[in-house]
Amino acid sequence: MPAPEKLSAFVTSCVGCTTAASLEALEECIAIGRDIGYRTFARKVGAAAIAELHERLGYARCGLTLRNDPYVSFTLSTFGGVRCAVLIWSATEFVYVAPRDMDRVWPLLGADELAA
Repeated sequence: MPAPEKLSAFVTSCVGCTTAASLEALEECIAIGRDIGYRTFARKVGAAAIAELHERLGYARCGLTLRNDPYVSFTLSTFGGVRCAVLIWSATEFVYVAPRDMDRVWPLLGADELAA
């Protein structure tokens, strides 16, 4: 049996949820999410996504890491019915799905977000 596909595709953050459908999907995602640790999150999203997060969120400049940041949490959930891994950082949710599922969640985000 092949390994499950990584949930490596960044979909949105709570800041990017500007449609009613995306807000509803995010609220449900948060409500039903199951807490996981850093190691499980890293295994689910993959090394490339972790490296991108470290760069994007400024960890590369400060010596802190996602692994040892006490104000970060991780969950497994669904977003619009699609399995996802969620990083909750500074009260901002970052949602990741398998690349093959992007077309299933994009309609939730609306046309404006697809162009971003």
